[in-house]
Order: sequence, then structure tokens, then C-alpha cells
Amino acid sequence: MPTISIDTFFACSLMIIVVLSAMAGLSKVLSTYMNTTVGGENIDERYEEISKYILLSEGKPLNWGQNGQITPETFGLAEADSENPYTLDLDKVSRLSGDNIHAVSYGQIFTALKMSDVAFRLEIKPIFQVTINLTSTFEAVNETTYQFEISTEKNGVPVQTWLKYYVIAENYLETSTTYASAGRTSLNVTLSNTVKGPALLIVFARASVNAEMVSFNAQAFTHNSVEPESRGTFLRLSPLNYSLDVSFN
Repeated sequence: MPTISIDTFFACSLMIIVVLSAMAGLSKVLSTYMNTTVGGENIDERYEEISKYILLSEGKPLNWGQNGQITPETFGLAEADSENPYTLDLDKVSRLSGDNIHAVSYGQIFTALKMSDVAFRLEIKPIFQVTINLTSTFEAVNETTYQFEISTEKNGVPVQTWLKYYVIAENYLETSTTYASAGRTSLNVTLSNTVKGPALLIVFARASVNAEMVSFNAQAFTHNSVEPESRGTFLRLSPLNYSLDVSFN
């Protein structure tokens, strides 16, 4: 695929999906039977403008994302004073997650949006997908080798990427880089049998056609017969103002 086609392919992809629906009307199920113009207002155009408002407005106060004690008076996700449109504030986005101890609730967002006849849902996804599959395990006397297959795709289309990966276990950290020329590569991770399991593989991917297009994934795996615990078993991580708060469960 030519580079210009790839750029267009990504540019036309939405990293952030804003789904809106009128609380009293127009569901997708009924849309084939109802006119999308109600009371002289074009519903599709209105929802598009609301979506733009959420993504282009900073909200008030401008720094509501950086202070976990502040509830936004008006809702917007844009980074304050950004020179580029559709640049979102990392802290504002982070506070949308229910796993964050500083999260704003749906009710608080709904009130701050100040549109009582609109319900909405926000989905934030990486621009392309990183898939990690453990394909083989080779056990030796002193060490164990795990073979992973990594694929990077956008809607089934391979994405050429540079990969940086980390292998983490108790008192153990290894990092390396590789290139997925056709959107697919294999990694061999070798751990000494003296390393206490379980272990974690974290993969960051950067598209070769545009360094600003990044994605990631992580997979915990069994080592020395020690299986990973379920997510959130021990602690909770909450990013805020370029810091990471850790709360133990």
C-alpha cells in the first residue's frame, strides 16, 4: 500500500468514538422508520456539532483534569492552549476511567455538558491494534523460553511498526526492540528458572509511516508454575497531572 494511502487510511480512522443519542427519541433501531429531522432540527448535524464541542473545548475550569478534587463546570476534553486542534488533555481523558480514583462520574459529566436531552458514551481506542499470542513454551533445566507472536493491524490490514517491549517479573526487567515489517513478528523471551513468576510482557508499537501513531498491549503469563493474579488484585493505578498515584487494595 503506498505511503499516501496509508496516511489517508489512518487519518480517516477515529481514535475517539463519540456515541450520542437523544434520550427521548431516535434510536438506531427506529432510525429506518423515523425522519432524522425533528422540529426543524437535523439530528445528525446536531450530534456532529456536540462531538466536535467535546473534543475541541477545554471545559471549565481549564485545568479540571489536573486536580482530582475539581468537578468540571462545563465539559470538554481539549488540552488548554494547544496549537493543534483535537489535541486532548491526558489528565482529562484519564479521569474518564472508572478505574481511576480521581474519576468523574457519568452524572457529573452529564451535568457539565449542559444538554439535558442528550445521552452519550465515549470510547477511546488505540489507532491500531497490537495482538500478543503465546505460541510455544520450551522448558530446560535452568531456563524457560516463551515464544510470542506479535501482530499489528488496523481493521485486518497489517501495519508496519517498530516495537519496544519489556519483560517484567519480580526483581527482573528486560527490554529490547524489533521491527514488524509486515505487521507481524515473533519474540523469544528466555527467563531463568530462578526468576520468580508470574511474568508480564508489555509491547509498545510505533507505526513506521508516522511516528505519532502508537499503540500498545500487555500480557501476563505463567512462569515457574505461578499463574498471574486477576487485574486489580493488589493495587490500583491512577494517573493525574503526570504523576501516578498507587493505592493498595
